[in-house]
Amino acid sequence: VDCGGTCSRCPTCADGLRNGNEQGVDCGGDCDVCPTCYDEILNGYEEGVDCGGSCDACPTCYDNIRNGEEQGVDCGGDCPAVCIPLFAPLTTGWRIFLLLLILVVVLIVIYLLLRKKIDSFYTKTKEKIMLFLEKFKKEEEVEYKSILEKVVEKLIDLENSIGKEKTKELFDDLLYILKGFFTDLLDIDYEFTYEELKKELKKQKINKKLIKGAVECYKEIENSRYTEEEQNEQKLRELINKAKVVVRNLVLLKTLIEEEENISTLIKRGEEFVRKKDKLNSKIFYMKTLQVYKSLDETEKSKHYNKIKNLHTLISDMKEGDDTGKKMLSIILVFASVFFLSFFIGPQKTGFVVFENQPLQMENISTQYAVVGERYYSELNIYGGMGKITFFDDTELFEVSNEGVIDFIPKEEQRGLHKIVVIVEDEGMSRDHKLIKFRIE
Repeated sequence: VDCGGTCSRCPTCADGLRNGNEQGVDCGGDCDVCPTCYDEILNGYEEGVDCGGSCDACPTCYDNIRNGEEQGVDCGGDCPAVCIPLFAPLTTGWRIFLLLLILVVVLIVIYLLLRKKIDSFYTKTKEKIMLFLEKFKKEEEVEYKSILEKVVEKLIDLENSIGKEKTKELFDDLLYILKGFFTDLLDIDYEFTYEELKKELKKQKINKKLIKGAVECYKEIENSRYTEEEQNEQKLRELINKAKVVVRNLVLLKTLIEEEENISTLIKRGEEFVRKKDKLNSKIFYMKTLQVYKSLDETEKSKHYNKIKNLHTLISDMKEGDDTGKKMLSIILVFASVFFLSFFIGPQKTGFVVFENQPLQMENISTQYAVVGERYYSELNIYGGMGKITFFDDTELFEVSNEGVIDFIPKEEQRGLHKIVVIVEDEGMSRDHKLIKFRIE
């Protein structure tokens, strides 16, 4: 109608034009249905049914995508590669676990049979270790006594030198002896001030009266050194006797303070182990407390007697045998529970190792340069894949080894640009390939 002859040409389904009632070029309307990418028909410019050409790429067994009828990435279904399961059982895992469990049971049986001997050995060994560590504290006590003996000996020698040496020089010696004593006892700088001396003495928890006496004695000796009127033999003997008293009192008090702190700490540790129901360690600290207690004078003993007696009562009231047996039994139950539960809780927890189907992939390689007569060496980086990897190439320049190594020496006739395809394949038949450009100069 109104076409052909002297009118415009009539539209047809084969004129290569979209005219008439067509939905596309020569299709739709009065013509055949237009091809689409979802009509389940291989038509148009498709490479496969609804794929390729103007449609999305057709799925393959080496595109590193899980598509088509595959069970995994490029494996299973229509692909020749066999998919490896995500969870593969460890064939030796349960055996190792069972051997460990048997070993634990054997150790528990041995412990139960020889419990008294093992506990006795453990107690004696621990006591020896604790006593060995205690020697360090005893060495400190010996050090204080040696300081006292050394200083008193010097003061006696100084006193015996009166009348034989210049009195002024003996006053200087007395000051140096007392300075050295304070430095050794308090671990302070030799050139200390009165305030520094007083501060360090307070840190040692020494009473105010003794601190005052020590500082005044030191001041008097230092002032006499610079006052010629007071530099006589009688004054020197008086100051030497005062220094002896100060030295003896300070060393004795420092030793007693440390002994008291030590015994208080031991009692507290013993009480802590009683609260923890640890009879063995409670006994160890009780015995150590007694050792220190015996070295105290009667006044100090009376201060700690009731606390030590109370510790002894607490230990005596504890049930024979600690809870070691219960702990060991708990360990057995834990091991047994894990072993039997491993049959029910699945491969995620015990006895299995996880394998993931990571797609096989070769790292991109930029243009490579080689020099005639010089060795070229390179390694190809491969990711993912399953099992053994195999390489293929399409060149006579070199051959890629099974480890992905390219190692060759270019020849003169090989100068120029070479385009080489390297293919990698795994046991599951997954593949990847890369184009490598080699320029040999």
